[in-house]
Amino acid sequence: MMPTPGPASRRRPPQGHDTVVKIRTAAVHVFRRAGYGPARVDDIVKEADVSHGTFYLYFRNKDELFRTIAAHVASRAGHLVRELDLAGASESELLHLLYRWFVKLLALTQEYGPVLGGWLTVNPHDPVLSTLANETFEDLAARLAQGVRDPFHDLGEDPLLPGMALATMITRFCANIASDGEPVDAARIARSLTEVVATVLTVGRASSTLHG
Repeated sequence: MMPTPGPASRRRPPQGHDTVVKIRTAAVHVFRRAGYGPARVDDIVKEADVSHGTFYLYFRNKDELFRTIAAHVASRAGHLVRELDLAGASESELLHLLYRWFVKLLALTQEYGPVLGGWLTVNPHDPVLSTLANETFEDLAARLAQGVRDPFHDLGEDPLLPGMALATMITRFCANIASDGEPVDAARIARSLTEVVATVLTVGRASSTLHG
């Protein structure tokens, strides 16, 4: 993934990392309550219990802070995508791998819902954020394509096509959850997503029942 943009190159005091995490965490809470657009730096420094001077030591403005958080989320999402290894998995293994992965993805989506919502709606054309989103999407599509089974190959189809279609569905679904901001039944949704994705990858041959 691309390095964190913005204030990373500035000279920071030794305790800088802890302070950045504190401000970043506070900002997510504020974005969740107020929304990205209406949120103010005043609200963030109050939530973080730091001074305005401390905030501006690390970030030029709210937008730069948002990009830093988005880059952090993209890095975590990238690590999660790279955990998705479907190559050579049996159909029963595929179900369990996908289910466990979707549970983690939904947890990340809910943790950073306000950031994802702002990323996809408030700043959809930001070049840095667009690059991060595209890299993650392409990696996810390629990982899902690893799980495509023989029928697609027998028909002469490119396995990346269903991979891209599924990646589009998953990212759009997560964007809706992020924008809604309401708690979800992660286990139930993970099961539903697992069954849909497994059915596509195996052309309907995978069992629709998850065990364990």
